[in-house]
Amino acid sequence: MNMIIYVFFLYLTSTITYGAEAGNKVTFATSKPMTEVIPDSDLVTVTVQVNDPRSSEAKIHIELATPPTPTFTTTDFPYVESSKLISSDVQLLNGKYSFATVFPIRGVYQLNVTIHDDLNSNSHTEVITLKVPENPEKVKNLAVFIAALATIGTISGLVIGRGKQTALAKYATVLLIGVTMQIAAAPKAIAHGNEAHKPSLHATPQANSVSSNSLTTNLHLDTAEPRVGDLADIRGSLTDTTGKLVPAIFTLKFVQLEHNQIVFETSIPSRTGNFTWKGQFFDGSEHRVELYAVPTNSDFVPQDQPLKPVSLVTAVLAREPPIAAVAKSLILLVGIVAVGLGLGIILSSKSQTPQLKVESH
Repeated sequence: MNMIIYVFFLYLTSTITYGAEAGNKVTFATSKPMTEVIPDSDLVTVTVQVNDPRSSEAKIHIELATPPTPTFTTTDFPYVESSKLISSDVQLLNGKYSFATVFPIRGVYQLNVTIHDDLNSNSHTEVITLKVPENPEKVKNLAVFIAALATIGTISGLVIGRGKQTALAKYATVLLIGVTMQIAAAPKAIAHGNEAHKPSLHATPQANSVSSNSLTTNLHLDTAEPRVGDLADIRGSLTDTTGKLVPAIFTLKFVQLEHNQIVFETSIPSRTGNFTWKGQFFDGSEHRVELYAVPTNSDFVPQDQPLKPVSLVTAVLAREPPIAAVAKSLILLVGIVAVGLGLGIILSSKSQTPQLKVESH
């Protein structure tokens, strides 16, 4: 019953939320305006609708690509840049498909929807762009931090320019640059997990099953050790006591355990009773994968006795930030200090410009 209510809720939200036309065949809606979405925080429901009645029950390929790597700056998750969060085939339900996700970084996401036409074996792809702004709090904190660096640099420049305590000022400047280098690198490593580690030689795929009401819900994580920036392979199915597949609507959920936060959720209709899914865990910490199943034939289970969900916990491999990302942050922050130093030296030299003496006869 809970799962039926959830599916109905997704249907309602898709009809009353913010949407736009992606092309001749596809429209989309989001549960809140994308201009108000906070990256790595808000769970946003995206609903895709295929307007062609002939494709209302067709299969589509959904692919959600993250923003490309910025040229001059970086994000909290460098390895997530220019990667894929989703790449899977799903079946439409009444011409619609919905998923809820946390967008990990700022920038322009590209949602590719490919409609498979079973009648003539043709496919049609529509491209949807979703622009996620930067977290306003991070913008404010960055502005304060840049102002502080520039101020310290300017003060150091004034001291050096006036020739007072020159050695001490030089040592302070070197120390300041060293601290800046650490600040540039440290947050990026933390954002990918508590510590990056090497893949285990003994890691194996995981599987779990839960039986209730004469039906068994099966969950398989075929990727032995999911890694930030890479897609993980997941399979699910619903079987009866004889092992026969039972058609169902599956709900797949990823929960980030460190903050007990749902970072992804979707409903997957399946006429065959099984599905495969490719999705990315973008944060290098433990996640719980949950799978719920609702048989589409009500004869299999009473409506007041929903099937028990199945779950498994997996560690996600954290990754050290790439050298290019650290270098860009370092150049930016050290550059701010250098500009402050230069400004301080210029101001100091102007204040010490000798004044010409006028001799009286």
